[in-house]
Amino acid sequence: MNQNEVEAHNRYLTRKLERCMINRRRTEELKERNDLLLHRVIAEAHAMSDELKSKNDALLAANAQLRSEAEAKQEALQERDALQAELVEIARRVGLEELTTNILHNVSNTLNSVNVALSRVEQQIIASKISSIPQLAGLLAQNHDQLVWFLTQDERGKKVPEYLLRLSDLLQTEQKDIESEIEVMRKSVDHINQIVSYQQEYSKLVEFRETLNVCDLIQDAIAITQAELQRQHIVVCCDFEPVPEVSVDRRKLIQILLNLISNAKHSLMDCAPDHPEIRIAVALDNRDVLRISVADNGMGIPSEHMSRLFTFGFTTREEGHGFGLHGCANHAREMDGRIYAQSEGVNKGAQFILELPVKSEKP
Repeated sequence: MNQNEVEAHNRYLTRKLERCMINRRRTEELKERNDLLLHRVIAEAHAMSDELKSKNDALLAANAQLRSEAEAKQEALQERDALQAELVEIARRVGLEELTTNILHNVSNTLNSVNVALSRVEQQIIASKISSIPQLAGLLAQNHDQLVWFLTQDERGKKVPEYLLRLSDLLQTEQKDIESEIEVMRKSVDHINQIVSYQQEYSKLVEFRETLNVCDLIQDAIAITQAELQRQHIVVCCDFEPVPEVSVDRRKLIQILLNLISNAKHSLMDCAPDHPEIRIAVALDNRDVLRISVADNGMGIPSEHMSRLFTFGFTTREEGHGFGLHGCANHAREMDGRIYAQSEGVNKGAQFILELPVKSEKP
């Protein structure tokens, strides 16, 4: 190998060595960069792991809170259901109390009639001329042996036939009066038996639906409250259109009717119009909904009270409990119906309207 070739080979080796040095430096730089990147990735992975752990802890805490809130909500729902059931039971008891109060008013007023009739019979018996018959019989017995002479010749005996005729007329009149008072007592006792049967019928009914004519049920409600309404000189007017039978809970409907009639009575007593009147109407509208309205010409309802009428506990009477109308609204909803009120204002009367579907969607 000559000198030129050696130099050329050396230059080639030098260049190759330089490239190797360059590649080595690049490899070292790349290794440094990879180490930095690896450290960075490891650091970011640790940071991300810490963040994920933090978020996981937060998520576990949120889940625990949600679980606690769900349990609290479930407890609240159970408490609400229990309270609703209690309110329904209170409304039922209030309805029964209203029914019992009306029954007692009727019985008390009817017993007054019985007592008056008994007093009259007692007075008639005490004042009866029948007590003179033993005296007449004794007088005739004393003159038994000369009875013809006594009746025709003796001044006392001559008066006996006329006296017997007058006594007969008086006793017949007394008998008619006593029979009349006995008839009054009989009718009063029959009425007591009737209203007691109402109490037995409506206070022990279980909750189930039956198909019935609401007009008949309204007449029952009027009969239960009639004595008290008459005592307050309140006239009840009925306007019943021919309507189909509906499927309702008899006990709930009678409680609604008794409550509405009682409210109308109290409104009339507070207002005291010249001619207190309750108007009960039954009609069928175009939507196949049966409408029962109970209207009065009494105290009326202030506009600010209209939205609160059926709220639990709301009442404007000092002795009121605020259960009645709320219970009516609940009963109406349970029978797929609704109840609402209308009034033009104070001293302008009020009207409560109960709407019931002719065909219920419930079985």
